[in-house]
Amino acid sequence: MSNVQAFLNARGVFRVSVTNEGARNRYDVSFPRPTGGVGTATFRDNVPSSFSVYKEGVTYAGTPTAGIDKLPPQAFAAAGLNATLTKALRLVSSHEAKFDGINSYDKAIFSFGFIQFAGGSVSAGQLPNMLMLFKTKQPQMFQQAFGQYGIDVVASSPRPNVLVWTENGNQASGDDAWMYIMRNKQLTTAFIAAGNSPICMAMQIEQAAVGYIFPALKMNLDLGALGKVPASSILRSEAGNIALIDRTINMGGGGASKLFAEAVNTLAPRASLGQIQALSDQRILQQLVSIGTARNDKRIIDRMNSIITGGYSFAK
Repeated sequence: MSNVQAFLNARGVFRVSVTNEGARNRYDVSFPRPTGGVGTATFRDNVPSSFSVYKEGVTYAGTPTAGIDKLPPQAFAAAGLNATLTKALRLVSSHEAKFDGINSYDKAIFSFGFIQFAGGSVSAGQLPNMLMLFKTKQPQMFQQAFGQYGIDVVASSPRPNVLVWTENGNQASGDDAWMYIMRNKQLTTAFIAAGNSPICMAMQIEQAAVGYIFPALKMNLDLGALGKVPASSILRSEAGNIALIDRTINMGGGGASKLFAEAVNTLAPRASLGQIQALSDQRILQQLVSIGTARNDKRIIDRMNSIITGGYSFAK
């Protein structure tokens, strides 16, 4: 038996039932849970969203048992995260998904996990990096979760390259691989199953830390005549740090840096560095809400408001 046939046979553990609901298809799937027993999930394609690109893509928020609230503080401490940074991840995940969540209908092609690590190259997302971290640190668990089903990841530049064997005996790579995984609901289900693994959860947290949280706290803002100024020297409160992390995860470092620079430059266009650093973080976040309103961007509006009203400290 060829390796490809072995991969196809192994995928049989993921049972997929399809029901046409008119404009959409409903998929009822079952899978072996990494911790034992059988799990189930239901998701639908043709997602009614202004961000929809692929009709065959689906959305799945995840199962309650794969929520970030189920993890103890030690799981975050192991990735070098203190209480404030843990709060940031909990907030972002509340707007995104569970550890087994899937979105495969927008330009990112395939996004997975509690902060929706994106796969497609257009998004320059961190999903290939997370898989590479998983394979490097936990090779046996990676084999069980992905390798035995014909999914692999290899080192490449500017980020790791994901590979998948197709039923035609070809190995798709990069965006073609993500397109294949998006369309193949058995492999979509393989990711849901993996997201229920405590090891995969730990790898997601670690990748969130190295890929988003630590870079967010090192982000520089272009403040014109003042040059490049570290954002964390301005937004020093718990709420301010959480906002930096949230926007970096959702928008990427470049987009977040421009957004915060716009807010600061609008509030204090000719101020000294000392005056800018004395700005209330709450005022800066309120300015972000104003920018989000002008852009008609509910993600900025809703998330910044959730921080402002969420009981987080604004003390610097």
